[in-house]
Amino acid sequence: MFPTEVEFMTEDLVSNFRSGYIYHYVGSTFLNGYVNYIKPIKLYLLERYRTQGKIFEETVWRPFVEAPPFHTDLNGLDDDVFILGETNDHYYFFWYDCDCSDCAIGRQQKKNIKQEEAINWFDNYAERLVDTKMVEYRSSNREKLEIADECCEGISGYREIPLKCLRGWIKF
Repeated sequence: MFPTEVEFMTEDLVSNFRSGYIYHYVGSTFLNGYVNYIKPIKLYLLERYRTQGKIFEETVWRPFVEAPPFHTDLNGLDDDVFILGETNDHYYFFWYDCDCSDCAIGRQQKKNIKQEEAINWFDNYAERLVDTKMVEYRSSNREKLEIADECCEGISGYREIPLKCLRGWIKF
């Protein structure tokens, strides 16, 4: 869906935001400028930093899903968030990295792409990021990691965020 990926954009991205590109290492404020003008289609929370264990489940995930805040602050999830969305003419991809400077954004014209194809691309992109060594490490050390609430940087999976959680004004 996105044939070109650009790291460290050296041009003015505001005036050169091209269709068919994903731009990496973009600040979260740039994503904030677009996310409230798209219709979300699908969302994922990457299991990268603190998205496993009882502490996360009880204090972050369950309250967020069961009673989402009126205005959605996605950085409260303490992890990376993927969003696939659309406007009348484009599909948009957002990757919010919770350190705020390693985010990515892309857009693609809808004229030759069906929504099902965009969703398949989105699902496959997330799946390709999963680090099998990190999955094994987390599986074999789960109790120790949960007790310590340890932060790990390898992506060991992802979970879908219900669309109902995006309410009000959204920010990363």
